Amino acid sequence: MVFEDIFNDCDGTFGDIFGSIRAERGLTQEEVGATIGYGKAQISKWETDAALPPNYYPIRAFIKMAGCSKQERVRLERAYAYAVLKKRGL
Repeated sequence: MVFEDIFNDCDGTFGDIFGSIRAERGLTQEEVGATIGYGKAQISKWETDAALPPNYYPIRAFIKMAGCSKQERVRLERAYAYAVLKKRGL
């Protein structure tokens, strides 16, 4: 993969990071889904890496909702970018 060196220090998958931030905030999958416009089942798929958000907008809404720090935002964005590139075979 072309981008492996750039992302070799990612400290978890998108789902791992998303789920841990949600849990640390004491938010349920239902609460997150209702706020950002998705159902519990879709949030669960993201957290288990069975699917990815279709674009950056729900991630941005989650970051705002959860009050993520800059470090958390960067971790989440990097993991998402890596997952998208990996899915596309780049």
